[in-house]
Amino acid sequence: MDPESLLCWTLVDLDACKRSLWHYHQLRIAGLVRLLLFDEQPLVHQVNRIHRQRLTFAHGPGATSTLPNPSRDIVHGGVRFGAATLDPSRLSLGSAQSSDLTSWISLGALRIAGTVLTVREFVQQMAYVQGVVHAGTPKDALETSLLTARHNEHRLVLNFSEPNLDLLKQIGAVTQAGLQPLFEVCKEKRSWKDGAYPRFVYEGAT
Repeated sequence: MDPESLLCWTLVDLDACKRSLWHYHQLRIAGLVRLLLFDEQPLVHQVNRIHRQRLTFAHGPGATSTLPNPSRDIVHGGVRFGAATLDPSRLSLGSAQSSDLTSWISLGALRIAGTVLTVREFVQQMAYVQGVVHAGTPKDALETSLLTARHNEHRLVLNFSEPNLDLLKQIGAVTQAGLQPLFEVCKEKRSWKDGAYPRFVYEGAT
């Protein structure tokens, strides 16, 4: 499958996964975002070398050591954490920010005690600890650190709590919206071969 078609089908899959009520589909968002944005050869880079679309990602302000407000943190298993509100549809009018791709995946997504995980780190943690991308041993130092550097309770918080599956869906929504201009260009170019890209509906979808 050529990169343009793969990007289109991946975004169709992403849309369905973020609407699904099944945890398996929600966790798959991590693998799809990784494939699109920061795999070894991300699809967005492969495809946008050709089309050169200006991509911007609208999002909430992200997590820092003090934001979201620590007074609104969630405590789970003795671990305190605060998830950022990233989906602009959940923000008050005019409070969303815009970033390029590099800034988007570097944005704080989750604060665990005094540590802030970026969008990229959070997505990779969700992908690898749960085995969504691969179930083998870590392939490099980054994967090793994501798997071993945190206490078991931290990994439990990251991978099994409803708030963090929700955060993953928000990341999927921001990513899908940011890549929509590229999707539209590719869809028009590939329609002769792929036809109309359907809206997947997984059982239990919203």
